[in-house]
Amino acid sequence: MKFSDLKRFALCFAVFVLGGIFSTLSAQDESSESIGADVTWQDVTAVRLDVQFPGDGYHAKWLLHRCDCGDLLIESELDIPGDLERGELLLVEQRAVLERGFRAEELQSQMSWDAPALMLQLTGYLLERSFPNGPASVTESTEIEVSENSEGIALDSGNAVGGFPAPWSVIASAKPVEGSKRNFDLEFHFAIPNSGETAKMRLKGVGDYAERDFPLSEDMPIEDWKLTWRNEDDPASSARNVRTLADLREEIAGSQLD
Repeated sequence: MKFSDLKRFALCFAVFVLGGIFSTLSAQDESSESIGADVTWQDVTAVRLDVQFPGDGYHAKWLLHRCDCGDLLIESELDIPGDLERGELLLVEQRAVLERGFRAEELQSQMSWDAPALMLQLTGYLLERSFPNGPASVTESTEIEVSENSEGIALDSGNAVGGFPAPWSVIASAKPVEGSKRNFDLEFHFAIPNSGETAKMRLKGVGDYAERDFPLSEDMPIEDWKLTWRNEDDPASSARNVRTLADLREEIAGSQLD
């Protein structure tokens, strides 16, 4: 991923953190649930992710919730110097995108979803390389530095791909929060292709590794959301009686992509 691409990355994608939900991931949460030994860093059910991109102050905050049904809810805030963009995205069955709150016309739904999805993958990969025994192994505040000189990082959201070539390194710290949550802070250094220069990105936040109820109910009306499709020819896109999230999921389940 080129340095200029990262700046465009930050310009295009945002997430809004809703106070009520955000508080469920705070360090003061006193949940007594523990993390299973077989749980990996990629198994996070909800994560607050704060990304400081390279460049001139581009900064994104994401709150992501994974549904056991496969859906992904993203609440976003993007701080572009001189402006602030906020909104929510819901990826349904990997095919439909619901969005609301964004002001910028150029903020395309698929791109908006791809950025946090790719950054979530990057975060999980760096945590797995730094603490390979998973979140349950982090029982006290721990810091480690990992350097990689030969193997690059490949990222794929299913709609967009990116990556970081070797060499790269990360200074990673993690610590337990009550029960099933882990704070993390990743200072990621990577090479800018064909330039001989390096750049730095910081990814930090807190993840929850216990099973949680999805914040959106099946009977949620979707009339206040903008509905778009990742594939414009999706057969479910012609449905006319879709009023709730359950209706949308049912229409998608009843049709197959070619």
